Amino acid sequence: MNYETTRVVPRFPLPKEKMKFVFAEGEKVFAVRDISRRGLGISLLEFDESLYFPTDYRCQAELKIDEEPMLVHVRVKRVNAWSVGFEFEDLDPAQEERLKAFVDPLHIGATLKLVDPRGAPGAFGTGLSAWYHGDSATDLYIWNDTRGGLRRALFSSGERFWEWEEGSGIATGKVELLEGDRTILHKDATPEVRTRALVRKVLEHAEVLDYRLVSFLKEKT
Repeated sequence: MNYETTRVVPRFPLPKEKMKFVFAEGEKVFAVRDISRRGLGISLLEFDESLYFPTDYRCQAELKIDEEPMLVHVRVKRVNAWSVGFEFEDLDPAQEERLKAFVDPLHIGATLKLVDPRGAPGAFGTGLSAWYHGDSATDLYIWNDTRGGLRRALFSSGERFWEWEEGSGIATGKVELLEGDRTILHKDATPEVRTRALVRKVLEHAEVLDYRLVSFLKEKT
């Protein structure tokens, strides 16, 4: 079995989740690429921006996940040319509750919205039929066959993914974002129960999805 697959899928250009840092040269704002109650990751725009974030570097930054930004203390856990992963430190109870509510599958499902192809030129050029985007860096991609039937569905939330493909069944695993729209899916040896449960909960509360699509996808999880 091939445990690594490359997909070319669009990414939401202006996610609402952002992190603002203050350096000697001034402020820098980065898009949040994944978030959990324990930490988050940001995407870098320039190759040399990784130099701002050496491993174990501690700092304070402004996190925006809704209308009210909050100051959080973070420590760099991992860094590469195009992303940085942070661990939260010393969160107060109110901050913990805000993060808990934000990453709740019920909330994520309710925020899923259909992306208008007219607002994302070029995103649908690889045969993609529908794209839904929601909070917590969550995306659902749908590919149909020539008769309109479902051929493949890919759900990604933060660093985890779930995929169903006709003829291949389901897979779960870790998402690795590369430069541009290229994404590597590192598949688990066997589909992970926790990821499958997350997908089911999000689908159950995704009011934007047709109930027949929800029923079909839930059967496949």
